[in-house]
Amino acid sequence: MELATAPGSRVESVSHLSLFGHGAAPRLEQVVEVRRITPRWLPAQHRYMRVDGRWTELEPWPVDEILPFDMQTVVFSLLNEDCY
Repeated sequence: MELATAPGSRVESVSHLSLFGHGAAPRLEQVVEVRRITPRWLPAQHRYMRVDGRWTELEPWPVDEILPFDMQTVVFSLLNEDCY
């Protein structure tokens, strides 16, 4: 993710290697957008959007507080240029 968000980087495709689930086979999923879903005063937790439009969490631990969608921070996006 650090390479993808570095100024001047050109990224055309990003994938996430999903290892969640006991006994589940690893999956490689194409990522369209990554958002921080927790407030700044809590540990960072993220979700990513797949090409089919569904959202999946990156971290497997429980989330204490999820910000409303319009208040989440876009960390990375192939949809627009407005990334932090």
